[in-house]
Parts: sequence; structure tokens; C-alpha cells
Amino acid sequence: MKKIDINKDSLSAQTDILKKHLQNSLKGDAFFINNILNSLKVESVNDNFVSIVLSDENDQSVLENYLNKISPSVRELYGDSYDFGTILTDDKMKITKSKEKKIAQLSEIKRSSLRSLNQKNILSNYIILPFNKDIHHSINKIIENDFNYSCLYIYGESSLGKTHAMQAVALNFLESEDKSVIYLQSNFFAHYIAKKLQENNNDVKLEIQEELFDADLLIFDDFQTYFQGDKIQTLNFIFGVIDERINASKVTVFVSDKNIRSLPPMDDRMKTRLLSGLSIELGLPSINEYREIYKFKISKSNLSKYNIDEDAIEYLIRNTTGKFREVEGFINKLDFAVSRLEKNISEITLPFVIENIGIKEVEQKNITPDRIIKIVADYYRLKIGDIKGESRKPELFKARTVAMFMMRDLLKMTLEKIGSYFGRNHATVKNSLSVFEKDLQSVQTKRTYEQLLTNVRKPS
Repeated sequence: MKKIDINKDSLSAQTDILKKHLQNSLKGDAFFINNILNSLKVESVNDNFVSIVLSDENDQSVLENYLNKISPSVRELYGDSYDFGTILTDDKMKITKSKEKKIAQLSEIKRSSLRSLNQKNILSNYIILPFNKDIHHSINKIIENDFNYSCLYIYGESSLGKTHAMQAVALNFLESEDKSVIYLQSNFFAHYIAKKLQENNNDVKLEIQEELFDADLLIFDDFQTYFQGDKIQTLNFIFGVIDERINASKVTVFVSDKNIRSLPPMDDRMKTRLLSGLSIELGLPSINEYREIYKFKISKSNLSKYNIDEDAIEYLIRNTTGKFREVEGFINKLDFAVSRLEKNISEITLPFVIENIGIKEVEQKNITPDRIIKIVADYYRLKIGDIKGESRKPELFKARTVAMFMMRDLLKMTLEKIGSYFGRNHATVKNSLSVFEKDLQSVQTKRTYEQLLTNVRKPS
């Protein structure tokens, strides 16, 4: 595939090259190919930033859900140092271009920070539920300048709203003239800051370090990926920044998919600094919380004017694998489908949702013990043979009891049949089910079980 040369290829030619690349890389996504690709356009390329726009403005919010899928194509065609994003059209584009001129006057770090922030990720768009109430409380304390910990470390599975929460804080800081914030994305750190550090220029290093220190709030997103390249140099640099900020009582936030002890090996000083702050885990929402999330997201979308059948909402919930982006993607697909109708409708029904979301659920008759144990093994990243084996290691015992309970719950299998499947007697199975029933009283175990039920019903 031909690479893009911004000095030789016109914007029109760049658009064609990008479209061809996306058509090949996303050929399995019929929705994108049939409805989005044709209206995509490279609008401008400035300061290592590719601005992409759609000719149909109604598609803009849909496109934003594909940014992660488009990113590899942009970086392969333009180069790893390029960032990209979507911009608006017509009059709104003039406003955007005006902002771009102001951004161009900032340092490279601050330019990347501003461009990384999604203007939709404001606090009023952040739903507060039991599963994320601790994060909401902590970000409010940061905004109120009443956060009394050396740093904040937030971790949990991807696409559960961690980034939204931190970008909401960053956007709030930007509204204030006496507050400053730097929001660092891992790809920018790797492609700009880490490369600068490798130049071994002490003046440049000191300049970057001072800029990160001076910010009232510093946010490292996807922190688990910051250990690439020259790890020792990177870690020493980050440690120096964190140490200075802690001594000056300046708030630093780390967002990660991993807890602190699961990060790659690091200096004990670095780990101690992280452990000395406040660490909050973001767990999975419950089924009821997903119900509230869908209602909240729909109320903020163009679908709010329609009556959506409860069965349709339940269908969406059953087919959500635990990702907020998936919730937003489903809503955007429905919004897109409604906007293409030639006649007005007042209600969105289950058949309409099934037709336009395009997910087929596994029929009950196809849910078997083998399917259940495979889903459980995949979820816990264990081997099926080990789960069915004799070991009573905590992680294996937990997975085994979950699978047994699910077979009892979904398939109504007798204790004898479950025992036969796992090579255990009736009493052992009964005891295992009793243990899991007690565990199921905890919110986190209940959420995990509900997620596994969703995975079992969703085609592989």
C-alpha cells in the first residue's frame, strides 16, 4: 500500500489513499464500508495532525466511535508521529480552525493535550452510579482543590468511563483562567516525549520536565503502556516528575487497565510513590446499572424523542460485553438508521433494533456445558483442562464454581450431571454451588456473573 507524502499528495489524493486502506483493513465491518467510508474526507494536515471530516454532518458522531479502528491506518500511511481527529463542517469548522490557530501557538505538549480532549466528555455527560461513585467523588475533590492525597491511580477494564472522567476534570480546569492541566496520551508520550529523552539533551529534558511539573493537574492516560522503549530512562524521568509534584502538593492522576502491582517491573521508589496515593478500582456495572446507562445515554442523544420498547433496551443490554464504547456505538447505529428512514416513526421496536444492530443471540438449545466452560475459561484466561482438573488453586476453584453454577442456572443440570462433567461427586458439587451462592452476594461477583451470562448468550 502506497504511503502518503503530504508534500506531494493533494488532500483529495490523501483521502483516496486513506479510503482504500480503510476499505481493506475494515472490510469485515459492513456498516462502516456501506455508510461511513464514502463520506469520509481528509480536510487538513497541520503540525502532525490529520483532520478528518464527513460530508454528511449527521455521521460525525458515528465516526467518532471508529477512531480506534481508523488510527492504525492513519499511522501506517502518515507515520507514527501523526495524531488525528474529527472536525465539524461549515460554520462550525470556522470556529474549529480559529481554535487550531490558538493551539498552534502553544508548546507541542500542550497542543497534543488539548487535541486529545473530547469536548463531549464533560461532567454533565458522566452518569453517576454505584460502580463509579468513588471515582466521581475523587474528581469532584480535585476540581474543588480539596484532594488530600499525593496522587490518584484509577484502574479497571477498558471502556468503562475512566478516560471520560479524567477528561471531564481536564476540561473543567481549562474553563478556569487560574488553573492549568496537561493530559498525556500514551502514544504521544511514546512518539514525542520518549524520543526527546533518547536524544540525551539535558536542556530539552529539563524543559519538558519543568512543563509537566508546572501544570496544576497532570494526567497520564493508559499508564500501563508507558514502559515501552528505553524503560529505565522513561521510568527515571516519570519518577522525577512525580517526586517533584508530590513534594509541591500538585495532583497527578494515572489511568490504567492494570492495578499498580500488576504493572511491568519498576524501581521500588516509583512503586512506593504510586502506592502512597489513592488507588481506586473501577469494576463492571451491574445489569441494572447498564439499564440506567442506556437510558442516560439515550436521553443525551437524538433518540430521546422516540419511545424505545423495553424489550429493545433489554436486547441491547444482553448484547453489551461491558464496554461503554459499545453502548455508544449501538445508540449511534440506531440514530443513524432512524435518520435514513423515509418515513417518520415515533417508536423504536425490538425488530427494528435487531435488524439494524445486526447481533444474533445464541439460542438456548445451543448453550451447552462445553460452551459455558469455554466462555468461563476465556474470561479468566485459564485452560479448560485446568478448570476441570483436580487443582484447588484459588483462581481455578473460582472459575470452576462459576461454571458449575451457570450450568445449574442456565441448563438446570442435576448435581449428579454436573459432577459427572467435572469428575466430582454429588457432595463436592453441592458444596461448590453453596460457596458461589454466598459469593454472589457481593456486588463485584454479581457483576462478573452477569457479564459471563452476556458472553454465553452472545455468538463467538
